[in-house]
Amino acid sequence: MADHPDHTAAGRSALYAIAATPPALSQAELRRLLADGWDLEGDLEPLVSERDQNVRVRCANGDRFVLKIAAASEPEHVTDLQVRALENIAREARVPAPRIVRTRDNNALVTVRSDQGAHAARVVTWLEGTPLASAESTPAGAQSLGKTLAVLDRALAGVTVDADNQVLIWDMQRAGELREVIDCITDQRQRELVADAIDRFETELEPAFATLRRQLIHSDVNPGNVLTDAENGLVSGLLDFGDMLIAPLIVEVAIAASYLRQLDGDPLTLIAPFVAAYHAESPLADAELALLYDLVRLRLATTTALLWWRLREKDPDDPYRRQTLAAESSAAEFAERLDGLGRAAFTAELKRACDRQALL
Repeated sequence: MADHPDHTAAGRSALYAIAATPPALSQAELRRLLADGWDLEGDLEPLVSERDQNVRVRCANGDRFVLKIAAASEPEHVTDLQVRALENIAREARVPAPRIVRTRDNNALVTVRSDQGAHAARVVTWLEGTPLASAESTPAGAQSLGKTLAVLDRALAGVTVDADNQVLIWDMQRAGELREVIDCITDQRQRELVADAIDRFETELEPAFATLRRQLIHSDVNPGNVLTDAENGLVSGLLDFGDMLIAPLIVEVAIAASYLRQLDGDPLTLIAPFVAAYHAESPLADAELALLYDLVRLRLATTTALLWWRLREKDPDDPYRRQTLAAESSAAEFAERLDGLGRAAFTAELKRACDRQALL
């Protein structure tokens, strides 16, 4: 496939991280790593991941943990940032998130080697809850997510970042690079929507980014990374901090909003209470709200483009390909619904929701 983007380490296309093969340590290697580093043993269950090798550990006493093996290509400062962020959240935020489990030598990370190279390994606590992807989305749950995410972002704002962002095609600041994969989209209408979102990014969003407040964000608050309480449907935890980067704060809001997809009735049934609750906890400027429509569309375009790319590039038996095909097929449909609503109506409804929340 000579005409495809360069996915080698030297080329460092933004697709490199998701195109690379995740680590695949054997059960014996995983057990040895857990025993030597953390004095842990138990039943191991693989968890689906885009770039890492994640394994749930069930100990005989009932304790559960997640062993995370980072890709060999992940820079050291990226893994270190994830550790520092989780430790800062544990100290400062009222948000249930995985906690770092230190080794018997009090280290957060252990290096393990495979034929791919050196990998950073860590253990985090297991969080109980029902993934939002498996639960019914409700306005009350969306409101709970908005408040929870605002609290999380306050904690992330206190984490010092002294290195460049990791190179990810999911980073909306790199959205122009989606043109590398737009030829994967064989559906003409979906291709038009994706192209329009990229055009809007290059002409309007990218120039505006320089004027917006920026900080470290989670950057991947999707239904698989949100845990809910089975009894009340409210948010009980947030997972997977592997996509964190410095970006305009409103990008964080847009990413989460793009997954609150109401496919019948008012398309803002879930987005409006989510944004209003975030705004009540962490006020958004009018200039930020004015960009939200195009940012949500851009995230939906990214999701759609990368879904088509996986359909072409990944084997049908690839676990992450199967998972995203099931979870993300609604992205293009929801983008179409927002296109019908329009920017002006979208923004006006969100401002009204924020104003109503402020009066409560």
